[in-house]
Amino acid sequence: MKQIDIFGNEIDVNDIGPQQLEKQGGRITLRSYFRNCYGFKDSYYCKNCRYFKKTMRNKKDYFKCLKMGTGRTAATDIRKNDIACNLYEQKRS
Repeated sequence: MKQIDIFGNEIDVNDIGPQQLEKQGGRITLRSYFRNCYGFKDSYYCKNCRYFKKTMRNKKDYFKCLKMGTGRTAATDIRKNDIACNLYEQKRS
């Protein structure tokens, strides 16, 4: 399928950019943008990655990825059972 760009050239739709980003409330989340850039690693989970970090604030657990960033906002939160990205490395025992 072709689409015409702003310069009048035909471009294949698959070459336009990142495919189907997850959206939350009409906005692209940091987590979905990060994973779209690095891809997914099937059958691996974030909770088993060495970059997975669990923090506690106000008696509540929050999960962060050290590669993605560890800000104090919900934008950098991840779920421990998310499918890991291609930056996944097994935790050391």
